[in-house]
Amino acid sequence: MLPFEKRFFHRPKLDRILYLGQMGLNIPIFIKIIETQKELKKFEKEKGNLVFSFRTQKVYLEDEKVSHYLSPFFPNTTASKELSKLKKAIKEGFQILVFEAIDPSWTVARGNILVDKVKKDIEIEYKLGQGTVRDLEREIPLRINSKYENLTSEFLHKFNSIFLNFYSIDQLIKFQFSRYILEFSVIDRAVGIKKLPVIFWEIREG
Repeated sequence: MLPFEKRFFHRPKLDRILYLGQMGLNIPIFIKIIETQKELKKFEKEKGNLVFSFRTQKVYLEDEKVSHYLSPFFPNTTASKELSKLKKAIKEGFQILVFEAIDPSWTVARGNILVDKVKKDIEIEYKLGQGTVRDLEREIPLRINSKYENLTSEFLHKFNSIFLNFYSIDQLIKFQFSRYILEFSVIDRAVGIKKLPVIFWEIREG
């Protein structure tokens, strides 16, 4: 892996999410970051009954390897309902990332796109139906593996033309990293900063 790639993938999660938005992909609307118990108390008092999605992040040292799936995640809920868990997350050193609420029940497909720029391969693991990308850890996803030039028609067929009506293969392979994973969901309504039914959650090391 090139040095700049290693530095990028050790940047905080929020930086990597916002990077996708800067690169033209649809990401969830970011509301704010909560770093202290005092900030959480104020947020809960002012907006505790409003529905959001809460993700978390830690800033790690460059040589640390930490599982993406160990970070607490609270989709489509309120600060009041999850207050004890959010307090615990902050106590454990996590920062709380507040995003727009996107209900997992709105999902029609979700998965990961693995791009290998060296081999010019792209693999999509996905599951149709409701849920989150994290649920794939407990499920048996379907997989499509192909060279870039052979992927379009099969991918269109698998997703009933939803996904590639909005994103081309060129847009998915344009990132200047040798290997990376894009997390995505297909939603049954317009969401995110671009108000589209395809949302990208994060880019991470492949």
